[in-house]
Amino acid sequence: MAESSTILYFEDDKMQGEMLADYFLSMGIEVDLRPAWPEGGTQELQQYFKTPPVMVLIDIRLPKVNGYEVCRQLREELIPESVPIMFVSGLVEADDMLKAYEAGADDYLTKPIRLHELAVKFQQLTERKQQVAQTSEQVSMAMKMAFDAMKASSELGRIIRFHEGLQLVSSESDIAKMCFEVLTEFEVTSSLVFFGKGKPSIFSAEKKNSPLALESMLAAREKGRIYSWKRFTFFNYQHFSLLVHDMPIEDEERYGILKDQLCLLLNGLDARIEAIWVAKENQHKSIQMGVIAQTMGAMLMEMDEQGISMAKEFESLMLDLEQNVSICLAEFNLMENEERSLMAEIMQAVNKSTEIFEHSLKKEKEYQSVVTSLLKELSNSMISDELSAVLAKQEAN
Repeated sequence: MAESSTILYFEDDKMQGEMLADYFLSMGIEVDLRPAWPEGGTQELQQYFKTPPVMVLIDIRLPKVNGYEVCRQLREELIPESVPIMFVSGLVEADDMLKAYEAGADDYLTKPIRLHELAVKFQQLTERKQQVAQTSEQVSMAMKMAFDAMKASSELGRIIRFHEGLQLVSSESDIAKMCFEVLTEFEVTSSLVFFGKGKPSIFSAEKKNSPLALESMLAAREKGRIYSWKRFTFFNYQHFSLLVHDMPIEDEERYGILKDQLCLLLNGLDARIEAIWVAKENQHKSIQMGVIAQTMGAMLMEMDEQGISMAKEFESLMLDLEQNVSICLAEFNLMENEERSLMAEIMQAVNKSTEIFEHSLKKEKEYQSVVTSLLKELSNSMISDELSAVLAKQEAN
């Protein structure tokens, strides 16, 4: 069906509507401005639009029938998927954008409207929709021929190869790339979101990560393992969600088979994602433990060197003290009993000092023994982590 060169615009703000109408008129595009949903509904609109408009703009806060319901009725009864629908509203909450996406809109522009941004979005949406419209018939025929000729063994082969290759990847981006490649073989496009400890990370086969798509995938997680809306189908698992944008709903048999095949494809992906996250966490811990062990080893060596140096210095001091005392006693001309008494006091003090020093050395050796044991445990732990990783890889192979 051929399209007109008119934009259908639902806006109850007359000044806002006329401003956009004048802007598009300067581009050679007429605007059919309507302040509310007509009493006659889509039948009344069909009288004015013998061919679909080039685009539909909708404000959310409309009298009587709100913008979401207007969008749903247009999509169901009048406006084909080839015509883009964009919401233009002052509502900026994520829930508002999610409702717009679920109602069938393609994009969302917040007020106040920036005309340059509107022009860019208009061009992008119309070009993409035109490309989809031009290829939809060819794609449909190609899918029909391909799946009619395809045997169940070839489908299973793709899934098996996917799971074999999955054991070789080590990051979320690699997993996303593999998913998009295999889903391309199934002739569908998709977006993939991972839910780790931080913020959700989204990947898209078209490399355009729409915030609206992410909000929709977050909302769909509350609707069960599999949730379908028109051509969109969401597959929700513990660590990820996959959104298929273009399920073949026109072929009921193929649609059912493809859903079953995608479930088979995605089962087990949760375990692989978790294994990658655990491996990264263990690697991080191993690096930290290595740094600690290296630091403690350096401290232990320094303590040992200091202990040897102190022992030598103490021994030298005791020898000097003994010699100096002997010389002094000879000069003092003390009686033999006085000399013995003084020497006994001095030797008692020296022995006590030696006992204290030896006790200190003993405690230092005990501390060194504890540190050495701890270093050994750290080393064994790091070796165990590396061995576990090797064994896990061998088991996976």
